[in-house]
Amino acid sequence: MRLLLNKDLAQQQNKLHERDMLVISSRADVAEHLAQHIGQAGMGHVKVLETDFLSAPVLTLAENLQGVLIDIGGCTDVDQVVNQVKGRIPQQCWCILFGDSDSISVAQGFVERGMRYFHVGSQLAEITARVLSGPGQEISTRKSLLITLLGCKGGAGSSLLSWQLAQSIVRYRKLPLLLLQGNLGSQDIDIMLGKKIDQGITSHQEYIDVMLSESLLPPESDAPDMQKYNFLIFDQALFSTTKEVMQQQAEHSHCIILVLDRTAASARVALNFINIFERIADNGSQGRRLFICVNDSRPVTSDSLSLSDMQSLLGRPITVSFPYLKEGSQALLEHKLWRGDKKPLEKLTRLILGMGERRQGSSLRRSLSLHSLSRHFR
Repeated sequence: MRLLLNKDLAQQQNKLHERDMLVISSRADVAEHLAQHIGQAGMGHVKVLETDFLSAPVLTLAENLQGVLIDIGGCTDVDQVVNQVKGRIPQQCWCILFGDSDSISVAQGFVERGMRYFHVGSQLAEITARVLSGPGQEISTRKSLLITLLGCKGGAGSSLLSWQLAQSIVRYRKLPLLLLQGNLGSQDIDIMLGKKIDQGITSHQEYIDVMLSESLLPPESDAPDMQKYNFLIFDQALFSTTKEVMQQQAEHSHCIILVLDRTAASARVALNFINIFERIADNGSQGRRLFICVNDSRPVTSDSLSLSDMQSLLGRPITVSFPYLKEGSQALLEHKLWRGDKKPLEKLTRLILGMGERRQGSSLRRSLSLHSLSRHFR
């Protein structure tokens, strides 16, 4: 029996030798000490990248990377760290976190999101043991970042925005992404791209695959055929769904983008969803983010709601506003849209990826009376 155990251990260590491990830390002494401790245990080549994982604008990782050990310092914001890992570390790499906090609740928060965290001051041996055991669980339980775009009115432009967002994300993060179109929307990705979309997943370009979905809801981000992707973008129509489906969409997604035009009809649909989202948040559900985008898919007229009116009606700030574009259909697929001074696509992408995100306060106070609301929604 001992011979068999020793053989299994040797096989695990040989696998660890095949590919590199990386310690990411801005603290050179901590990184070197941890790398030496792991190396002395005979577990392969450990490199050190001296940078702050949470604030570094660019993170270049080797293709043959097996796993990473990430120093999060004194950060205890579990959601911030998890979103950064999802957006920066390839899915095939295992990931172990370490830092200065010895809080049990922080460690448990990471476990609930499929990651392991250790206190660097007292758990050095546990970190080494975890690497030695082959931390495959950190790969199998890590979920893709699920971004759901919900069109609040037909023609609001969620399909175009989902494609543009997919291109923008892979420009920032050269990691696998799957774009899915839900069954209630236009499902015109094949026409947009000029490419036949077969059943199942179709490869379109480097880092981006596309798929026509037959489901009302986004896929489970830990499903077997989804695990290779760091990002899932699900484009679905919201205006023709029930409140029960809205709740399921809110519960399934990590990041939700409501796409509105400047009509009262789209604002009414968005307000229904916001109420459901806030109720879920009030019940203690964490880790979900909501962005509100106004897309001027048609020229703005005197009958269009102003952005300030929409913010008052919704009780939340407008995250970004996309101006009307006069380009032809082919030009709309190019990645150089909305390149003015405000760069709304770039702003939205950076917010989703957690780059320079500013914390918004709670909902803006609803300033219109019920009578005024009903007048706008007639």
